[in-house]
Amino acid sequence: MPEVVAVVDVGGGSTEVVVGTPLLGAAWVRSADLGSLRLTRAHFRDDPPSGRQIGAAAGAVAHALSGMSPPTPSLALAVGGSARALSRIVGRRFDADDLERAVKILSRRPAAKAARPFGIAPERAQTLLAGALLLAGTSRVLGTAFELGSGGLREGAALELAGARDAIRAA
Repeated sequence: MPEVVAVVDVGGGSTEVVVGTPLLGAAWVRSADLGSLRLTRAHFRDDPPSGRQIGAAAGAVAHALSGMSPPTPSLALAVGGSARALSRIVGRRFDADDLERAVKILSRRPAAKAARPFGIAPERAQTLLAGALLLAGTSRVLGTAFELGSGGLREGAALELAGARDAIRAA
């Protein structure tokens, strides 16, 4: 069992990073006020976006994550829709370099056409490039590769609260 686990969930409006232990739960929780939809709307005016737009978006990601200094995890899980879709391109285990490869693949053609060979829905494809940039940035901040996790942070929080409720009832 891993000692320290990180979970990252890239949402449309924010990116959540949680680090903790399986025994004690979340110990370090941060939220970056930048998600895949917000990043797409702010920086990708063209489809596919220009190199300049991608560079500006990558800079926005670096800025949004710059204040984060999480504990180093022994396991990092990426959860949510962007992670699931990107795993179709780079596999179930991926690091920042793999995600940069996905950025190159996704930036060569319009989003829907770039994602089609991987079976990714057109509506997900619109924000996938931004999701790849955000996950690459968080992989660098954490200093480790991701494994694709199931569910999301909301599901994990709900399960933790249910467990706490059951423990109180049993006492």
